[in-house]
Amino acid sequence: MAALKQHISLVLSSILLQGIFVFTLQAQGTTDQQSKGHTLIFKGEKIEYALQRLVEKTAIDLIYDPAIMTDHTVFKTARNEAPEDILRMILDGSGLDFFQL
Repeated sequence: MAALKQHISLVLSSILLQGIFVFTLQAQGTTDQQSKGHTLIFKGEKIEYALQRLVEKTAIDLIYDPAIMTDHTVFKTARNEAPEDILRMILDGSGLDFFQL
């Protein structure tokens, strides 16, 4: 019985972790740079590629497990948006979520 409870606990923990991304914003010199928005256009791109573009453009630290990637395709336009808002757009409808440290 104890082994079954441990197995159920492990499965539930795994399920909870599947839908979570973690990212931190890197400090960028001046306040003006930090408040600057970013523009990205995604035209049917795989979610993994969209995340890579977000990291390249904004220089955020983004940690995720590639094994949880879905076949989600991103069709979004972000104009003058904060990195976390762009990440929300990318993840919208994918069943994935994130939290910020």
